[in-house]
Amino acid sequence: MTLTPAQIDALDTYTNAQMVKMLRYAQVQLVSAGPEGSVAVAGRTWTMKDTRELESVLASYEKRAADDADASALETTGCPVVTYQEPQV
Repeated sequence: MTLTPAQIDALDTYTNAQMVKMLRYAQVQLVSAGPEGSVAVAGRTWTMKDTRELESVLASYEKRAADDADASALETTGCPVVTYQEPQV
């Protein structure tokens, strides 16, 4: 299926941290669903057979979210500003 530019623009956008929350939610729902159950999260259906893949994808998004948090912390710490003024007489 080919998407038009307008359909692409209309797609939902999720942050890495939001993906972590959704994937963790999928893990919890799978445990509740039992061995034959499934859960759909962010356009993907997961079953108990997919738990290793789900854990791998979750670990990847956890790393990305941590990198985002580190980058955000660096951007907001700033740096000291030193001003050189002539001595007041």
